[in-house]
Amino acid sequence: MKTLLQNRILLFSLLIFFCSQACEKETAQTSNALNASNEDNAKGVKQLALQPGPSDGYDTWLTWKRGDSVITNWNWDTVSITAAYAWTGDGIPITGRSLIKFAGLSAIPSNAQVLSATLYMYGVDNSPHLPVGNSLYPRSPYTEDNSMTVLRVTQNWVSTTVTWPTQPKVTRTDAVVIPISNRQWNYDAHVDVTAMVKKMVADPSTNYGFMFRMAVEQIYKCMQFSSSNYYIPERRPKLVVVYK
Repeated sequence: MKTLLQNRILLFSLLIFFCSQACEKETAQTSNALNASNEDNAKGVKQLALQPGPSDGYDTWLTWKRGDSVITNWNWDTVSITAAYAWTGDGIPITGRSLIKFAGLSAIPSNAQVLSATLYMYGVDNSPHLPVGNSLYPRSPYTEDNSMTVLRVTQNWVSTTVTWPTQPKVTRTDAVVIPISNRQWNYDAHVDVTAMVKKMVADPSTNYGFMFRMAVEQIYKCMQFSSSNYYIPERRPKLVVVYK
């Protein structure tokens, strides 16, 4: 009986010991995690992720069609697609460009140092406006390079009223290219827009956003992504900025 009691006491003591070791280890891990977080904070590095939706998004689509003043002067603010293309409609040349602005950049102080800025664009699974999808993909009947250029806009525009004839000016300085698509639908891409965003942050009054257009506007080529009106929130355009 005494031996059984002693064994139980020993077992209880061992359980207490191992529990205390585990608790100390967990406390140490928590402490290390807090220290790592504090070190990051001490470096002053912050991240801002912007992914606006229908209520706060600021993007639109511009279309030109030769001889068609209705389409050319139409405002496409409510469409769910961000697109660039050079195509034909009823055999007549037609060109499309898109605009987007992330107004939330104003949350970054103008004297902040922008370390990186990445623009994420997400493909769509269908398009009632451009049923061809992305024009370049394996076994596509279209073989033209459909890479898209992202340029910095240098002039103010209003998403609900801007049209092809009133589109804002852009600059090719610091422009980047979204590579040719490798699938007809759901083609995702991301590009480094650090140089352009640095200018937008340094002078918030000149944050007019980006324009998307074909690198060479020559038929037949098309590339399209979701806009801020897209029905899946996590697949709307997103801008991630790291700064200090």
